[in-house]
Amino acid sequence: MTKFFEDYTPLIVTVLVTAILNHYVGQISDISSVIKDMASNSLSLCGVLLGFLLTITTMMHTVASRRMKFVRDAGAYDRIVLWLHRAIYYDIIALICSLVLIVIPKVAFFAAYLHGMFVAFSALVLYSISLSVRFSIFFIRLLADPTPAE
Repeated sequence: MTKFFEDYTPLIVTVLVTAILNHYVGQISDISSVIKDMASNSLSLCGVLLGFLLTITTMMHTVASRRMKFVRDAGAYDRIVLWLHRAIYYDIIALICSLVLIVIPKVAFFAAYLHGMFVAFSALVLYSISLSVRFSIFFIRLLADPTPAE
């Protein structure tokens, strides 16, 4: 149950929040400016998260804590690397979508689709952040290994 919970928590959180957002998105009056502001903010946030995750990528091979040794010996290291790669890929996708969504609200053709784009983009950014937070919390726990008293 714990492995399932660890693997699917970001997806479950994203689906629940997106469902709530989809229910209330029609009440947003100026969706164009909200999309532009959200795209700008997510561009900054996902850029910082991407830099953080890329830094962690270089640290992954050098961490020699007792907990990291346990993870490697237990065969869970590949799972952690998968979490890291997934977080990096979704951060890159969110960055690209942020750049595109800064321009799209200005194109008249997309005006009818702004609410749907807002919900989809919100889900993507939330999922990207959830993946990054999940990996970061797990990695910090691996780094913060109190050494037993000798």
